[in-house]
Amino acid sequence: MYKSLILMAFILTLPVLLAHSQNKTTLDKLSFLVESDWLTIGTWNDGTPFKQKSSAEWGLNGTIIKINQTGIINLETGERGVRNEAIITLNKIEEKLQLYVFDVYGSIIETDIIFDSDKIYFEYVCNDGKTIMKLRDTLEKIDDDSYNFILAATENDTWNHILLTGKMQSVMD
Repeated sequence: MYKSLILMAFILTLPVLLAHSQNKTTLDKLSFLVESDWLTIGTWNDGTPFKQKSSAEWGLNGTIIKINQTGIINLETGERGVRNEAIITLNKIEEKLQLYVFDVYGSIIETDIIFDSDKIYFEYVCNDGKTIMKLRDTLEKIDDDSYNFILAATENDTWNHILLTGKMQSVMD
């Protein structure tokens, strides 16, 4: 279960990287992704701390953004390493940005990126082979370099089951 939740947290951290480009649909408008790394620090609903770092670069001749995230890769030992890799691309046929996340545990999640004022929502279904959950990442812009975030699951068709809360901050290496 925690493996799936850690994957959800990754997806949660990506939308904040996209907040600078509200109402924009080209990858060129996301160039800030490669200009800074992003550190996410938060707390799971059971009190367990969460920390993850994201780095991005252009790929495929500037037609995709590749994202690498480091975090816990072994829940039993706390070992840290490359946790997820992801690709953001512009689906030119449907004229929307899409995100594909590949997790160290073998999970793959595909979602659209949706902007709403200073908030970004990702709604997706996670299936770890044991549990199927409908999840939503909500990111709320504080300023250009920091965002609040919430990872929530549905209960009785409402987003009131909070799994993770925290803050994402731009960091220069």
